[in-house]
Formats: sequence, C-alpha cells, structure tokens
Amino acid sequence: MICLQELAGLAGLSACSLYVLKMPLHPHSFGFRFDVRVEHLTPADEVQFVCARCGKVHWVAPYMLLLRFPPLTHMNTIGDRFRCLGECEGRGKARWCVYRAATLLQEVPMQD
Repeated sequence: MICLQELAGLAGLSACSLYVLKMPLHPHSFGFRFDVRVEHLTPADEVQFVCARCGKVHWVAPYMLLLRFPPLTHMNTIGDRFRCLGECEGRGKARWCVYRAATLLQEVPMQD
C-alpha cells in the first residue's frame, strides 16, 4: 500500500502540497432529501454534517459511511443517528448536505 508521502514523491510534489490539489466542492442534489441513500454517493462526494446543538461541522467520506451502514440506508436515518464529536456530544437531528468535487469539465457556480 502506498502512503501520501510516497505518492507526492512520485508526482514530484511535497506532501503538504497535496492538500492544495484537492478539487473544489460544490453542493450536489440527488432529488428529494428523504430518498437519498448511501449507495447514491460516489468517491467524488463528501458529506457535511452540521450538529444541531453546537453547529460544529463534520466532513465524512462516503467510504466511511459504507463501512458503518448498509448501502440502502437513507441519509436522513444517518442524520438522526449522528453523534457530535465536539464538546456538546449531541445526538440526532444533524443537518447534512452532499458536496461533490468539481471536475475540470464542470462549471462551478460562483458564490458571492
């Protein structure tokens, strides 16, 4: 298995510049929120959970959700079972949004 430092060395970059190479994210809509399942997420997605109590933002990769939940699990169910890792340690009712990495062929809408 190759680590990030080795990957950066093969590309001729330093390990700290890998963070800069991350593609910009923009909100992605799958349709109705109650119909979105874990299986609809792609490797280009990141899920943002916002704690309802303290407002702390947590970013979760789709593969982490697939390790914990079956593919047919609804995202609203995961939001209801969410536990904040911040100081409040709140449970349930987290707001979630799916962000997708923009490719070079996609035009990302500018936000003011």
